[in-house]
Amino acid sequence: MKRSTRTAWISVAVCCALALAILLMALLVYPRVGPGVLKRYWAVLAISLVLSALVGYLIAQLAQATVARDAQARETRLRSHLAEAGHELRTPLAVMAASFDNLRHAIRPGDTSAYTQLDGLQQEVKRMSALVADVLLLARLDVVRRPSNEWIALASKLEELAAEVRQLEPDRVIAVQAAPGLRVRMDPTMLREIIRNLLDNARKYAPGSPIDLRATVDNDMVLIQVGDHGPGMDEEDRILAFERHYRGSTSAGKPGSGLGLAIVQAAVSKHGGSVDLDSQPGRGTCVRVRVPMNQ
Repeated sequence: MKRSTRTAWISVAVCCALALAILLMALLVYPRVGPGVLKRYWAVLAISLVLSALVGYLIAQLAQATVARDAQARETRLRSHLAEAGHELRTPLAVMAASFDNLRHAIRPGDTSAYTQLDGLQQEVKRMSALVADVLLLARLDVVRRPSNEWIALASKLEELAAEVRQLEPDRVIAVQAAPGLRVRMDPTMLREIIRNLLDNARKYAPGSPIDLRATVDNDMVLIQVGDHGPGMDEEDRILAFERHYRGSTSAGKPGSGLGLAIVQAAVSKHGGSVDLDSQPGRGTCVRVRVPMNQ
C-alpha cells in the first residue's frame, strides 16, 4: 500500500474512533440527560464523521502531492547522475578509439601481427562502447516515470528504420507492412529503440533471412511484429530471452550485450504495453509488441 494511502486511512480511522467515542458517551449519559442533550450528541457525531472523511481526503491529496514531488526530484537527480556517468564512461572509450587510429599509422608496413592485435583491440572497444550505451539506456528507462509521448505515423517510421538496415545490408530483404494512416502515441526515442533492437536481433541471429516488419491494429492496441526465418530458439532460450544479460545458445561468437530484449521490454512497459516472443527451432522467431493506441 502506498504511503499516501496509509496516511489517509490512519487519519480516517482516528477521526472515526473519536466519533465512536462520542457516540459511546451519548449512550452512557442518555439515562441521565434529556432527549434535547442527546440530539446535540448526535449532531456532534454526524459532524465528526463528515470531518473524518474530509480530513482523510485532504491528507491523502497532500501526501500524494508530496510523494509526486519527491519522485520527480529523485528522477531528476538520477537523470543527472546518469548523464554524468555516461560522459565519464564514453570519454575514455572515445580517446582509446582515436589512439588506435593513430597507432595504425605508426605500425611498420607488413607487420600483420600488430595489425591483427590492433584490430582485436578496436573490436573490444566497440563492444565496450555498445555495452555502455545499452546499460545507460536501460538505466534511463528504469528511472523514467512518464514517456514524452507524441503521435507517430507508423508506416513512415517503419520504412525509415528498414532503410537504415538496408544501408548496412543491401542484399537483405525487409518486407514492411503497416495499416494505412496508422498512428500511435509513443515516445519517439523509445519507439526507435524498440524497433531498432528487434531488427538488430533479426540481423544477428538470422543472417541472410528475410525480415518481416508489420504494424496493425489489434482491438484498441497497436501490434508491431518483427519476424525472421532463421534458426529459431529452443524452449530454454525462449523463456529466458528477456532476462538482462542473458546470452542464448546461438549467441556464441556474435556481438551483443544481452540487453536488447530487456530494453524492448522496459520501453514497452513504460507505455502500458506488453511484448511476447514466438520461436521454435528451425522455424524462425517473431516478436510481438502491443501498446495502447492512445496514451
